[in-house]
Amino acid sequence: MNQNLSSYRIFYTVANTGNISKAAKELYISQPAISKSIQKLEESVGCKLFSRSSRGVVLTDEGKLLYEHVSEAFETLTMGEEKLKRSIELGVGHLKIGVSSTLCKYLLLPYLKEFIRQNPHISISISCQSTNDTLKTAGR
Repeated sequence: MNQNLSSYRIFYTVANTGNISKAAKELYISQPAISKSIQKLEESVGCKLFSRSSRGVVLTDEGKLLYEHVSEAFETLTMGEEKLKRSIELGVGHLKIGVSSTLCKYLLLPYLKEFIRQNPHISISISCQSTNDTLKTAGR
């Protein structure tokens, strides 16, 4: 991958809008900068990605192939951002519990079920081991 993320963002936006002028407005950059970025991307991948006309641009077959992967990548990034925002809003976290087997079975588990029901956004790891081992690993 010789191109940076902004080149693919420009490609993605031009493909979605079908027009360099609209993409320039959406991305807040100049039309010549968009054209130059697309040209560099085409040189990098070794083929034309768009067919240009007076009405705008249309993806070539090669452009469609690249677009499938680029759109998946941006959708994945968007999902990641949304999950991050939700985790911050909900206080999503990870709770690590070190406990002996006996305490886990008789004290922790009855309370844990209700805790999970009330806090489904928190992942929990339970380490059942001796008290000495739990104290040794407490800082990790």
